[in-house]
Amino acid sequence: MYKAIKTNARTLIPEVIDVDFEIKGEYIYVSKGAVTGYESASVRDIVKQYVEMSVFTCWTACSGTLNKYPRLEIPMSEIIKFLQDKELITVEKDYGYIKNITLSDNLTQKVKEE
Repeated sequence: MYKAIKTNARTLIPEVIDVDFEIKGEYIYVSKGAVTGYESASVRDIVKQYVEMSVFTCWTACSGTLNKYPRLEIPMSEIIKFLQDKELITVEKDYGYIKNITLSDNLTQKVKEE
């Protein structure tokens, strides 16, 4: 399981929850812990942008709607961890910092199959 921050739509109180992901084509979807069921993003875009951002960057999977949908933020480090666990990316580090992320052939093959 991976961690995310879910902010209650009524009380605005955040809580840490467990989430999980699945890959469909070139997109990553939140499969467990989703707020609306439509939280997704392009894996290529997320990975490409992450290298240039702060290590504290979160993907706002759902911005939330007051009194209706909670806000769901997922730390990018959790998404990178998921993609590494599934061997869909290779991470190159320099002094502990991410310098480059390469999409693996597994992701390319998965896209071709679907």
